[in-house]
Amino acid sequence: MSLFLIDIATTFQVTYGVAGQIVTISRIASVVMGFFISILSVKFKHKTLLLIGSLVVIIGLLGSFSAPDFVFMQTFYPLDGVGTVMIRAMTLALIGQLLPVSKRARAVGITVSVVSLAWFITSPVSGFIAGASSWRYVILLFMLPVSIAGFIWAFLGVPSVPKQNKKEVQLNSYIHAFKSVFKNKSANACILGFGLISILQSWTLYSMTFYREQFTVSVEWVSIILLAATSFFGIGGLIGSRFVGSYGGKRLLVAICISRTFLIAGVVYSPILWIALPIEFMNAFLTGIGLTSSNCLSLGQVPKHQGPMMSLLMMGGALGSAFGIFIGGMVYDSFGFLIMAPVLAIFGLIAAFVFQFYAKEPTNKEP
Repeated sequence: MSLFLIDIATTFQVTYGVAGQIVTISRIASVVMGFFISILSVKFKHKTLLLIGSLVVIIGLLGSFSAPDFVFMQTFYPLDGVGTVMIRAMTLALIGQLLPVSKRARAVGITVSVVSLAWFITSPVSGFIAGASSWRYVILLFMLPVSIAGFIWAFLGVPSVPKQNKKEVQLNSYIHAFKSVFKNKSANACILGFGLISILQSWTLYSMTFYREQFTVSVEWVSIILLAATSFFGIGGLIGSRFVGSYGGKRLLVAICISRTFLIAGVVYSPILWIALPIEFMNAFLTGIGLTSSNCLSLGQVPKHQGPMMSLLMMGGALGSAFGIFIGGMVYDSFGFLIMAPVLAIFGLIAAFVFQFYAKEPTNKEP
């Protein structure tokens, strides 16, 4: 989305800020789905919900490709967010179910790195296809086939974990699951903190637009910048699993949130591209470490109810992202990047405060 924000705005003849609001709608839809998936995960198999999420993404892509106007785009693009939050939450829940505590940090780190690898491939391919045709054909020729392949791979390769019998899954089961999460102050801090980080992270939607506008970088070169940033993100995600084991997720998160606050503000105040880029890449590297740390910290908060916990975490992230994109778009349209970036960055400091004083490192006990 960040790579083609200008192109989508041009296609539907809207401002960049308005175009970015389709992502806001997507995040709001993700918030709603995050709540429902936290309920459904008590009763249904996590693999089943993972596959449904994959199908929803495919439907969203088909609608976005064929969108004749911006209203149609606003209707179907949010399905991508709905499906993505299902996939992310159930992926983490499956890691918690299938792996012992000692192997979870590495698995989460690998997951983050694989996501970055996908972006690594997506960036140049999307840039090439868009340069030769348009953003619509990026969906048709690349995103849609990959999503279908992902659905098939998940169907064949992900093991199924039996759930409770339907007779056992009664109202008390749902109530107990939610009570276990909401009565846990540290779990609530993780959800709130992740939401605040997501506000900060919404900068990434506008960052590539910033380079195209501020430094007149072409879409082809922006795709290379995105490719490099993705590489640093993936390296950070993989290395993050080692740091979590050595220093703990909480300590890492506090340091990273504070650091990213100043890095994001530093990007937009850089006088030349070659100063902005190293700061951008450092921010991406720390983002990868932070995502691994946040997922590991959250996964261990409520071991017996990892499905609801991770679904609520994704819901908090989607809510924060929706708020960040909305605020970012409004501030950008009114004041530009020089004000927008610091406004978003300040939420990093708030997140650091929440993690420092309210989150706790989980015990290394099996659920």
